[in-house]
Amino acid sequence: MVSNSRTTIGLLGFASIAASGCSSCGADSHANPTATASSFEIAPGRLEPPWSWKTLSAKHVAMPAGCKFSAPPRFYARDTTNLFFLAVDHDPSSLAVATGQPENEETTATRGLLNLRKGTSRDIPWLHLTDPPIMASSSVGWIALLAEQDTLEGKVRVWRWTQGGKLDLLAQGDHLDPIDVRCGAKSCVFLTTLVANVATRGASLFFGTPDQASASMKRIDIVGDKTLKGSSPLRITAWDEASRSALVAFDSPSHIQFFRVTHTEIANIGNVKRGNAVLDTFSNGINSAALMTRGQSDDDGCAVGQAKLEIAKVGGPSTLLPCSVLPDWGYARRLGRGAFVTWIAPTNCKVPKRKVVHGVVLDETAIPISSVMAIGTANGHAISTEGDEVHLWLRGPKGVTWLQAKCSDSAPHPKSSTGAPESDSNVKVHAY
Repeated sequence: MVSNSRTTIGLLGFASIAASGCSSCGADSHANPTATASSFEIAPGRLEPPWSWKTLSAKHVAMPAGCKFSAPPRFYARDTTNLFFLAVDHDPSSLAVATGQPENEETTATRGLLNLRKGTSRDIPWLHLTDPPIMASSSVGWIALLAEQDTLEGKVRVWRWTQGGKLDLLAQGDHLDPIDVRCGAKSCVFLTTLVANVATRGASLFFGTPDQASASMKRIDIVGDKTLKGSSPLRITAWDEASRSALVAFDSPSHIQFFRVTHTEIANIGNVKRGNAVLDTFSNGINSAALMTRGQSDDDGCAVGQAKLEIAKVGGPSTLLPCSVLPDWGYARRLGRGAFVTWIAPTNCKVPKRKVVHGVVLDETAIPISSVMAIGTANGHAISTEGDEVHLWLRGPKGVTWLQAKCSDSAPHPKSSTGAPESDSNVKVHAY
């Protein structure tokens, strides 16, 4: 599920706040602060050793229509209690991993960035087990955003960490929150709540190269009067390096709002009506959409009425996928001209601990090309896509399964007048 996740350096936490400040309209650019605590350091952590994979039979796993396994499934046997991992776009050969202390689940015992091809491990600043840093893969290695509470000045500093341990101050402000980072082949864009002396609604974006000093990056502010009441920055939905434009999503009680931001312009490209829970947002350059749930659960976790997964497009109809149980969380990742969508949910609301990862491929119009597929049993998962490649990691009680596939978003499927596959009566398209 999309959240304003951040890693707080030290033991002091702070609330997530939407920010703002500048009263001017349009693209507001500002000079970035100079580091005031250049001596700040993160102590090296205990390194997670490289994982040793064994080939696994494919009889207990599957991929959606349009996908074919590009390698046999692999399995790493281990106790997965207090094991967490995450993947990022455009780097399917890497996995960030952290494990916890048995007596203190919040303390990271081991951590590491695993290169699954080379069988190596490097340190990353994953300090608190259930609160991983915001990370992305760049041309100079992985990048992370971390927050430090300054109790003397009453401000929050957001630091940019680059692989190798270098720290550079990105920004500082009242209740400042790091939100997201996206990188292309040569450049990156960073998203925070609005940099201001007094926290208010809005967001700040920083454009630059991955090894550029933060103080010289281009900063653009999306001020509060451009966003819906009660909104906060959600994520960078897409980063188009050719046009140097970022697609930024804002979450409000009523809608998900999308802005296209360049060095010179901030354009509101549209909204979608908010569902019960926002799992992710995505764009293929043609359609911008949000992945959300519709429906409510009772005290036992069972859906009241029918649970649905919604793919809500800006300026177009929504696609509804019925679910037996409301998903816990999910992902939508760019795949060629379409997207690959996954979510995890209990097989039965009466047995909440037994969960399954489901998946479906979307075409360039954000419509499923076929029925939803149950990929495999798991209690957690991560996904990374690159071109037509999809890599999935499924966490089970006895280990981690790694699935590798090549997928096409243009597999032929008969379409009804609604745009949904004719063969699947469970997929419905609605206009809101």
